[in-house]
Formats: sequence, structure tokens, C-alpha cells
Amino acid sequence: MGKSDFKDPSKLGITQVSHVDGPCLKIYIYRAKNLVAADKNGLSDPYVDIRCGGWRTKTRVIRKTLNPKWNTFVIFPIEHPKGYINTDEDLINFQIYDKDSLGKQKIGNYDLHLNRLNDDGSEFKKTAKLRDVETGTLTFGIEKCNSFDNEAEHVFTSSSE
Repeated sequence: MGKSDFKDPSKLGITQVSHVDGPCLKIYIYRAKNLVAADKNGLSDPYVDIRCGGWRTKTRVIRKTLNPKWNTFVIFPIEHPKGYINTDEDLINFQIYDKDSLGKQKIGNYDLHLNRLNDDGSEFKKTAKLRDVETGTLTFGIEKCNSFDNEAEHVFTSSSE
């Protein structure tokens, strides 16, 4: 999957980061399959809320599907005055919600302990069965970076403020 396959999440209303000077996590959100139908039409309007070490962001909503493809990524700084990620103890929490006009409904979640990441910094890719629901998987990837300079890619992050 090349850089051009990733969606620009600039419409999410979160802060654009063009440079991270120091260690960071690059979290890819590829797709979900066989999600729970939360709407009367037998479909859902899913998005993923991603949290780790005081950082939080979300993907865009994809309307009327049980098999969304986001093909996007976010960058979370590991050491930053507004948030610190302990790569030995912290976890990344992925929560999938159905977006409704009156709010949201949780349709699955998954937690990954960061100590499971590859020591060499290469991408750890996984298709995980969602918890607390009967059906559904989430495919994501995570890699450690020493720094990040946004010359060709769109990078977004936000704190929990």
C-alpha cells in the first residue's frame, strides 16, 4: 500500500503536525470487517477512536457499511510535554463507534499492549477480533519512529485536552 492509498484526514478537526522531533508511534488504521449492524438499515456508520498515553484522535466516519476501509494513519509523540507514552507498560485502545445524528454507539473495541511491538521498529500488523461484540475485526499496524518529518505525508494527532 503506497502513500497515495491513504486518505487525508484533515476534515477531522484535529491538529496537523508536520514534524515530531523525537520518538513517536505511527499508527495505521487499514480496515474493519463484519462489524455489528447498529442502524435500522442493517448497516453502521463506523469510525475508530484511538487512544494512547494521553493522546487521542479518531478516523473519519464511513457511511452505511459493515466493512469500512480507512487506509489512514496518525502519529503520536512518545515524549511530549502534553503526553508521555510508556512503551513498556501502556496500551493502545481502539474503540469503534457507529455515528448517529443523536450521538454514538460502541460497536467494538480492542486493546494492544505496546510491549508487543517489534523491537526493531518495523511495522507490527494485526487483524484483531473485536471485543465485547459477536462479530467484527480491525486491521491495523503500528511502528516506532525515531522522529517524523512530514514532507510528503499528512500527519495528525491531538491531545486529550
